[in-house]
This record gives sequence, C-alpha cells and structure tokens, in this order.
Amino acid sequence: AAPSRFTLGHDMALLFSLAVPTAFAFHAHQVGRTSHTVAIAPRATPPPSMLVETDKHNWCEDVEGCGQLTVVFFYAPWCRNCKAVRPRLERLEREYAGRATFLQCNFKAEPALCYEQRVFSFPTVHFYLPRIGRVSRAVLTGKDAVPKVRERLGRFLGGSRQLRLLQSLTAEAVRPVVQYKALVEALEALAAMAHEPKEADATAFGQGVSPKKESARLRGLVQGDELRLAGLEAIFAQLDADADGRLRLADLERVVAAVRAGDGDAAAGEAPLLERLRGVPGLDGPVGVDQATFVSLMVDKAVQDFAQGDRALMPVFEALDADGDGTVAQAQLLSTIERFCAAMPEAEGCEVDHRPLRLAQAFNAFANDAKLLDYQRFVEMVSGREGGGEECEVGAPRRAAASTYLEEEAERSGERECFGEGVDDQGEDDPSCDAWFFGEDPTEEKMQRTASPEKVAALKAAGEAAIARRKQMEEVRARLKGALPQQR
Repeated sequence: AAPSRFTLGHDMALLFSLAVPTAFAFHAHQVGRTSHTVAIAPRATPPPSMLVETDKHNWCEDVEGCGQLTVVFFYAPWCRNCKAVRPRLERLEREYAGRATFLQCNFKAEPALCYEQRVFSFPTVHFYLPRIGRVSRAVLTGKDAVPKVRERLGRFLGGSRQLRLLQSLTAEAVRPVVQYKALVEALEALAAMAHEPKEADATAFGQGVSPKKESARLRGLVQGDELRLAGLEAIFAQLDADADGRLRLADLERVVAAVRAGDGDAAAGEAPLLERLRGVPGLDGPVGVDQATFVSLMVDKAVQDFAQGDRALMPVFEALDADGDGTVAQAQLLSTIERFCAAMPEAEGCEVDHRPLRLAQAFNAFANDAKLLDYQRFVEMVSGREGGGEECEVGAPRRAAASTYLEEEAERSGERECFGEGVDDQGEDDPSCDAWFFGEDPTEEKMQRTASPEKVAALKAAGEAAIARRKQMEEVRARLKGALPQQR
C-alpha cells in the first residue's frame, strides 16, 4: 500500500532536520522574535613582511650605502628556525624604525653573497655600520633572537660608548691584526699537511646535506673569486722569503717566530707549530711547496672553515691568547702585533702611522665591559675585513630582488625542498629532506603522545553516532524515492 500523506510529510521533515539541524534549530528559535542586524568586525589582516629582500646586485646600495645601522637576516627557505625568528625580527624592525634598517637575504637565491659574507648557518644576522662594515654577527633561535639582537642594537645605537669608538675607527687600524690572522691561517694549513685529511662530518653543512656536493659547490665559489685568489698569492709571496717560488721550512721559521712570539706556542694538546711543520713531507727538503699547491691548499682550508662555522678562527685566537684564559687583554694584543711587525716589517698594515695608538683604539671599540677581547669579540674585530668579493659602487639604481620570502613559500607548495640535494651519498632518498619540508626537525627525538581512554571512547561514540545518522538519512531517502511518482 502507498504511504499516506502524513507519513510522506513526516519523512520529508525528518530528512530536512537531519540534513540541516543547525539551520532548522536556529529558524525555530527565531520564530516570533524581532529581527535585527548584528555587526561583525572584519578579521584583522596580519601585517605583511616588512623585511626588504636584498641580493648581490643591491648589496652595495642597501648595506654599504646605508646611512645608519643595517641588520641583515640571512635565511634559507627550508630552515625551520628561520620561520620562528622572522616574526620576532619584524617586531624589532617596527620598534627600531628610523634608527636601524632591517634586510633579509635568501641563501637559495644568493649562495655566493652568503659565502662572501661568511654565513655559516641559519638563521644568522649580521650588523653593519656605515664606512666601518660588519661589526657583529649572531646565530639565532626562536628563544634567544630578541635578547641577542636587542643587546647588539643597544651597543650600536643611541650614542653608546662603543658606537662612538667605532665611528672614530679606520680600516687601517685593524689591518695588522687581519694580516697576522692570514699568516697564522696559512701556517696552520701547511702544518695540517702532515696528517691525512679528515673527512667532512655528515652534518657539517646542516642536516640533509651531502658534504661532498656542498664542498664541491663551495670550492667552485672560492676558486671563482679572483680577489681572494690574488690575496692568497700575496700571502705566498710574504712567506717565500728567498722569492724562489717554493716554500721551505727555512722560509717559514721566521714567520713562525713572529706569530708565535710569547708563551702560547699552540693549542693545548698539540705539538708546537714548528714541530708540526717539520713533519710535513717535502717541506724540509729541496722540493718544498709551490704557489699552485699553496693556493689549492688554502682553497681547501676555506671550504673547511665554512664547515667549522664560528670555530674557524680559534687557532688564531689561541695564538694571541698566550696565557690560555680565553680572553686577550690590550697589552697582549699590542705586544704580539709589535713583535710581529718588528719581525716582518713588510707585512701589510705594519707601515701604518701611529700603529700602537690606532690599534689600542680598535681594541677599545670591540672589547667587552671588562675591557677584554673574548673569542666572539675577536671574531667581530677581524672577520669580514679580509678583502675579497667585488668592489662596491654605491649609487647604482636599485632593482627588485629576484626572490622574496613569500615567493619562496609559494614555490615550496607541493615541492620537495631541502638543503643541497634530496639524496644521500649513495643516491638514495634522504629522509631528513622530507622531514625539514614538513616542518619537522630530524635531529630531535620524536615525542610520543598517548591519548586518554576517555577521549578515545568519546571519539568512538561520536563516530558511531555519525554512522547511525547517515544510515537513518539513507533509509528516509529510500522511502521518499519509493513514494514519489517516477518521471517518464
């Protein structure tokens, strides 16, 4: 028998209530009420990224040509910490608007610029002052980004004592120390020839990176820097005392005595530098080391320095730290550089007029509150003043950076990204690459989460209720389909 009109109407009402229960209940609740309009405030739009993108083309104009302190944020699109640090830097940029310029540089788009600025890891910020250059750097995390950056901003803004000292500083003042550093690094590289080269640590360049491929890319960048290569040839000429085109132990003894003057002959646990040089095959004989071999050796050292990160200058600092207490006093620095210039008067920077006075001013400009140079302050003093790279031409028209953070984020949608190649040395897929892409840190231990039995039971009951509701709706549809006349 056909269903009655009452049954048909009841089923349609039941289907309607099951399909749109919220709307049905809302309609029944509003019956008999006076309608009125409720004003809904629009959702606040998050502030756009304020950090302006810079690149190699705009670097001179953006940084060298800037009339105030410049803070450059170096990041990589796959860097998880970079995403945590960026909003904190944007807040600091708004807070210090008009007093400091904030920029950002994308490693993926500008690897040569990042290597030129000696950016070892991400996220890193560098601080630049007009006519002085880089005066500080810091590797950040989400937790320490604000205090680290704010501390340095306080040092270089607002008429601070250090800012006044830095503004009176000239590049010539630190040239003897920079030259001292270059010669110590050359001697250390030569001494390392006595041992088998160490294989690069699998995580030296970051998680998910092939050390062999990244080392090859770095080596290509260094070999393509003509100014850097010219500087290495000049260092070879200073070491080659008899100018015969080969370095022998007799040529290096004078330099070793100059840079190792004092009690700090070498780092703890190591043989003295001269003894290590004597262990280099061929260096104590007629063959020696020619210029091409020396330049290749220093290129390899440059690649190793990038892998070592902030530790790269430690041998130079230990040479200055005669008493091994982890700090260098002004008297230590002045006496060491004076002995160095007395032994090698032809060294670059030793011809500067009033050298001790200027060097004392440079020391005060970078020293901490205790009037000492710790390792980080020493790195600030000498790093970034080695030369190399291209000459700046301030005033060139600025062009839009080739890549921005938002474009990188859009590009990453659906794309598998990681640092270097997405495969390991054996050509297999690198799982850490996917981990970085999906916002995970493969170096962190995975957190185990256990749901409570009550929550599991509640979710199960909700699922069963949804299944029963769906079945009821299907039964109602079936009855309605049988009751309605079929269209021909």
